[in-house]
Parts: sequence; C-alpha cells; structure tokens
Amino acid sequence: MLLSRLLRQLIPPGGDARRLCLISMLYAVGSGAFAAVSVVFFTRAIGLSAAQVGLGLSAAAVTTLVLTIPLGKLADRFGGVRVWLAGTVAEACAYALYPAISGVATFVAVVIAVALAENLGTAGRQAYTAAAFPPAERVRVMAYARTASNVGFTAGAMLAGIALALGDRVGYYAMPVSTAVILALAAVLMLSLPRAAHPAPAGAPRKAVGAVRDLGYMAMSGVSGILYSHVTLLGVVFPLWVIDRTDAPDAAVAWLLALNTVLAVALQVVASHGAETAPGAAKAQRHGGFALVAMCGVLAVTAGTSGWTTLALLATAMLLLTLGELWQSAGAWGLSVALAPDERRGEYLSAFRLGGQVQGIVAPAAMSALVVGFGVAGWSGLAAVYLVAALVITPVTRWAQHRRPEPADHAAAGQPVLANV
Repeated sequence: MLLSRLLRQLIPPGGDARRLCLISMLYAVGSGAFAAVSVVFFTRAIGLSAAQVGLGLSAAAVTTLVLTIPLGKLADRFGGVRVWLAGTVAEACAYALYPAISGVATFVAVVIAVALAENLGTAGRQAYTAAAFPPAERVRVMAYARTASNVGFTAGAMLAGIALALGDRVGYYAMPVSTAVILALAAVLMLSLPRAAHPAPAGAPRKAVGAVRDLGYMAMSGVSGILYSHVTLLGVVFPLWVIDRTDAPDAAVAWLLALNTVLAVALQVVASHGAETAPGAAKAQRHGGFALVAMCGVLAVTAGTSGWTTLALLATAMLLLTLGELWQSAGAWGLSVALAPDERRGEYLSAFRLGGQVQGIVAPAAMSALVVGFGVAGWSGLAAVYLVAALVITPVTRWAQHRRPEPADHAAAGQPVLANV
C-alpha cells in the first residue's frame, strides 16, 4: 500500500503527462551528469583556471538574463513544443563542442551557447506545458516533471561519479559527449508530443502590455525571486555554514543534500496541491516563505550546539528548507501561468524567471557574506527578508491580478480573482 502511494506521487497517470516526465528525466540525466563533473572538466581536462571558469559562467549568466524575454517570445511565435525541441537540439550540439575547447575565448563562446540553448528550451517547455494541459492540471504536471527531473539529476550524478573515479581525460571528455547523446535522445522523444494549440499574436488584439512593463507581474516575479533563493541556500550557504560554523563533520553535508533529494522526490506532487489557481499559488509561496524563516532560526541555533543535537537540528533545518523549496516552486508555477496572457505566455513566463536569474547572480556572494560573516545576526536578517516576502506575496499578487489586461479570458479558464488567503 505504501509503495503504491509513493509510485502515484512519482509517476503521472499516463498519456502526454507521462511522456513529458520521461523527457524531463532524460534531460536531467544528461545535464546532471555534466553538471557534477563540469568544474573538474574545465580545470583538469581543458586546463582553465578557476578565475577563467568564473568569467565564462558569469558571461553566460548575464547574456541569458538579457535575452531571456526575446527567447520567450519565440515560443509565442512558433509554439512551445517546436521551440523546446529546437532548444534541446541546439543544446546537444553545444555540449558536443566542449571537447573542442582550446582556450578562454572558445570556452566562453561554448558556455554562452549552452546557456542560451537551455534558456530557449526552458521557454518552450513552459509554454508547451501551459498550453497542452488544462488549468486544473498544469501545476500537478509540472510537479510530476520536477520529480522526474530530480530522479534524473541523481542518476546523472551517479554517472559522473564513474567518470570522476576513472580520473583520466578520457572519462572527463566522455561526459559532455554522453550528455549530447542523451539530450539528442530526449529531442527524439519530443517528436511524439502533440502540437498544442497556441494563440497567434498576429491578427489578435494586443490588449496586453509587454511583460516588463506589467509592473504587477514583474513585482510578483521579484518577490518570488527572493523566495527562490532557496537554491542558493541549498547549494552554497547551507554547506558553508555546516562546514565553517558548526561542529558537524564535513561528510554531513552529503547526507543532508541526499535527504533533500529524497524529500523533494517524495513530496513535490503533494506540495503542489491547491496551487492550480492564483489564490492557492500565493498561499503556497507564503507557506514556503514561512518555512524558510523557520529554517533560518533553526540553523542559527546550531552555532552553539554540539554532537547529535547539532545533527538533529541540521536535519530539521534541511526538512524546512525542502518544504520551502517545494511550496515556493509550486506557487511560482501556479502564479506565473495563471497571470500570463494566453497569446503572450512564452514572453510572460520568461519574464517571470528574471527574478530567479537575478538572485542567481546576486545571492551567492551576498547571502554567504551575510550568514557566514555575521552568524546568528546574519540569519536573523535573512529571516526578516523571507518574512517580508512571505507577507507581501498575497497583496502583490492581488495587485498583479487587478492589472491584468484581459481578466475575462483567465476567469473563463478557471482562475478566480485573488481573495485573502
């Protein structure tokens, strides 16, 4: 009975949703495999310095930030599944170029190409999912897809572990080539997806303003981006805190990250319940913010504990961080789709991602300096930021709804006007 319930949380009922999840898992296997070995590949196989690697990755981040919305408009123009397919094929080709890198210039060019192709594919995937499934199913399908991606990333990391264990250039060079092959296989599977109808901008009345001029929507993106910094907490700040400011062994970091993966796989679909509408999505984001506030408080305490008490508190903090991650993700999916005009969905969904992209540039250095540098006071300040974000997400979302240029279309689709939640 327990196993059957778990499988229902991991595997969608069937049809297009299951096919989409399989594609998501394959993509994650490929990208996850290279992500786990990328730093070693760049420094040991290619011979770049840490500063040169940072330069290339920063250039890719800035380029994608600037071009995110133009890439999203392509999904509106050509349809989500076509753009998703094009982005995945382009990304596979870009990965295949990694073994040909011969210096800093080619490295920067290739990592920018990979980042742009990934961004294009993401724009297409989001637009396709929003168009292919009815409003009541979209968030749940996205939750299944994210669960499949987590499984895929784990499998990809295990493949990367084999390459790292070999410890030679052949193993390192095999990883980007393997990623290219896996992404190409995912692209082949995309050919079986039905073409979801998408409203053509040409000939339709343009009542909607551009996404970046929709102040309510962009404010909602900004608040969601603050809460999205859970990715920085998980990947950067949490490990640094455990290693530098607690008495827990360094190996505890790996076990805590494994706990996050297991919880995310098991609970993502459950956490998405109720986030199909704007009110429910705002509520999920708010719950995610409160979980992050509680996590900050628990981690602050670990600065003065020892032994098993520290480990128990760290596990509790990881549980809270994971809940914050799952609620925030589900809420972000629900809000971004519910308040995007149908005929400009690709543009709007891409604009919504800007908040997360900005935090990815700013948060790692800022949050690490705040928390590791100031300890308990730093956690208190970060908790205050999350508390404010959690409290304002509902009024900001209500403001964004009131500014919607075509509320009748969305109301007809089953997305009620936001009330107090």
